Amino acid sequence: MKTFLHILIGFVIGVICTLGVLYIMAVYHQNTLEAIDVPYNSYNIKTKDGTVTLHTGMPRDSVYLILGEPDSFQTFNVQGHALEMSGYKISSKLVPDLDLTFEDGLLRDVSQHSLPN
Repeated sequence: MKTFLHILIGFVIGVICTLGVLYIMAVYHQNTLEAIDVPYNSYNIKTKDGTVTLHTGMPRDSVYLILGEPDSFQTFNVQGHALEMSGYKISSKLVPDLDLTFEDGLLRDVSQHSLPN
């Protein structure tokens, strides 16, 4: 009987601790989202394989999974923020016609250019 009570008490304590950790993670995640000052924009990007949708605030790694590694890449440090500019050659073989700007690892701006043939 004592063993059963010990198991039951351990189970209840585990459930309470799990719920507490989940609550703390939810509050932290909400505060993180509020701290990010990135307006929400959606972009439909024409790629070689079709059209994809990107959203401001997306992590850089997620964008790279969708589009692949960029053809050009530059990094800057501006007022303590890491700015990264990635270029993709979608319809041009010489210069990037899709430019992405990331701030602190999150997509900030998208610019797709139509180049003359």
